[in-house]
Formats: sequence, structure tokens, C-alpha cells
Amino acid sequence: MKLLKITILVGMLLLSCLAAWLVYLVAQTTHTPAPTTESRTSMNNLTNHDRYDSLDEAAARSDLVVRGKVLQVDAYDSITEEYQLEIQETFKGEAKPGEVIHVYETGGTMIAEENYVLFLERSTGGYFPHPTYTSGSKDFILHIAASDKVLQQSTSSEVAGDWKSLREELRTTQGMSTPREGAPLERAAVRTDDVPLRTLATEAEVIARIEGVEVLWENKYHRAVTLKFHEVYLDDSEQDVLNNADVQYILPASMELGVEYLAFLSFMDGYFFTVSQGNSLVSVDDSQTWTEAIELTERLRSS
Repeated sequence: MKLLKITILVGMLLLSCLAAWLVYLVAQTTHTPAPTTESRTSMNNLTNHDRYDSLDEAAARSDLVVRGKVLQVDAYDSITEEYQLEIQETFKGEAKPGEVIHVYETGGTMIAEENYVLFLERSTGGYFPHPTYTSGSKDFILHIAASDKVLQQSTSSEVAGDWKSLREELRTTQGMSTPREGAPLERAAVRTDDVPLRTLATEAEVIARIEGVEVLWENKYHRAVTLKFHEVYLDDSEQDVLNNADVQYILPASMELGVEYLAFLSFMDGYFFTVSQGNSLVSVDDSQTWTEAIELTERLRSS
């Protein structure tokens, strides 16, 4: 009898231990730990980065690293926006507070009146009236949101720490003092100033009376067109413009189809561009300049 009681007590004790162990297991599998700072994205472990492995590398491979406010958003073409960004603070490169630069990104990347930290690459040329900037990686477009939270724009993930800590990290990262490898991109150099007709005629490889027939593609500043040639006064380009259907003509977006122009063109990077942005297309509707330009061209051809 005494042995039976001992056996029952031992069994009850084992059952109690088993029950306690089961309760512990359930608690372990259902308990969700409180979120910590470590569960947020680290600046040096931004998710889905396509070009950079760290903040330091992003800085080293940028021409300009700034915090700025988006003042205005305009369409550049069907997929790209032109952002006017007012510089608030510069961490790398030459840009002064209050200066406005033009940033080009696809997919509605940024929002007007919001603040961002951008790692930018610089390029010049074409028909752009200003230097252009674009992000080396969308994953390093950082949105400074309300309460100084820092968000990775491409994923909306909150970056560990606030703007104050990010600012300190930007100031001290080694990449800010590392010159970017390779020179900034320079597109075909179209003169930004209006130059005298004689200078246009001297610098042009092709001088011709043209008319735009069809737009192949266009954006805010450029327009690729097929041309009808009414008369070619000069062709030193070696491209045989009258008989070469493969040549493309990149002209200012202000050019109108069906209007006759006297064009001063140069062949650069596989395309024809006008010599200058503003006055290398003389419209037949501008009778005074048209007459002057035709007379000058005729004299040059006969000399």
C-alpha cells in the first residue's frame, strides 16, 4: 500500500513537469519579441541594392551627395521625371545651399515639397540647358520623412536611426573624400550660347534647307526626326545626308514639323545635332534672319 502511494505521487510529479514543459513550448512558439532598432534596415545593409554594397561605396562612386528639397516635378519623357532640387546641405561635391539642380529619375521616385538624401552622378551636353544628375542606385534614394525618420524610398523601409545619426554617418564616411572613378559623362557638346551666323556656318559640317517629316522619339529638350532635304549647301560630314537613310537627326524640341528651316548641323557620337541650342535652326517664318542666313550661305558656297 505504501509503495502504491509512492508510485502515484511520482506519477503526479512527472505529469506536472510534463505540463509545465508543454506550457513553456507553447509560450516560446507564440511569443513575438518587441521590435528593436536592429530589426530596421541598416545604412550599410540597404535591401535590394543593385550597384553598391555599402554607404561608403555609394559615396565613393558619386559626383555629388546632398540633402535637398524637391521644388518642382515635370515630365521629361513618357517614363522619366525632371526634379528641381534645392540644395540644403552638401556632403560631397560642389553645390551650395540654395542652389537648384535638375535630377532625372524614372517611376515617380520623389514627391514635391519632400526632403531627400541623394547619391548622384553628373553629366553634361546634348540639348540640356544645365548639367544633369541621376542616382547611381534607386535604393540609395533616402526620404527624410516626418519626425526626421529616414526611409529607403524604393522599399519604404525605415533606416535604423534618425536623420541626426544618418547625417553624422554621412559626414564621417570615407567615401565622401574619395574622387569618383571615371570622369562625369559628357554627351555630344552642343553650344549653349547663340553664336553669330558666320560662326555657325564655319563650325557646321552640314548646312541645308530642311523640313521635319516625322518624330521618331522626343522628350522635353530633344526631338529625333526624319528630314526632307530641300537643298544641301554643304556636306563635309562624310555621311552623305541626301542618300543615307540610317542617319538620325537629334534636334531641339522646339522644332516644328512641316516648317522649313535652314539648319547648321554637326555629326557627333553617331547622330547629327545642331551646332548651337538656340539659333542653329533658322525658320523661313523669320524673314529677316532667313534672308541674311541664305545670302551668307550662298557666299560661302561660292568662295
